[in-house]
Amino acid sequence: DKPPDLAAFLFQPAGLLNQEQKAVLTTTDDLRVTELKVLSTPDDVMREIPRSLTATRTVAASRNAIHSILTGADDRLVVIVGPCSIHDPVAAV
Repeated sequence: DKPPDLAAFLFQPAGLLNQEQKAVLTTTDDLRVTELKVLSTPDDVMREIPRSLTATRTVAASRNAIHSILTGADDRLVVIVGPCSIHDPVAAV
């Protein structure tokens, strides 16, 4: 027999579980959620806060510098910090 798909079991909505399966963590889901807020879309944010010429130049220069480092044209080291909530330290290194 094939083992059950753990990810599918853990993330399946409780209403879709069959009688032999038990819902996981349903008693602790969203205990600390006090409100939900709709986030602005990236398009909305870009319309509300247009980028400046200085910001555009900084991004372009940074991308070019990183490209040079990654392709070996620049011998500096790129260090990317974050995210703080990393769940697989081995994969990150």
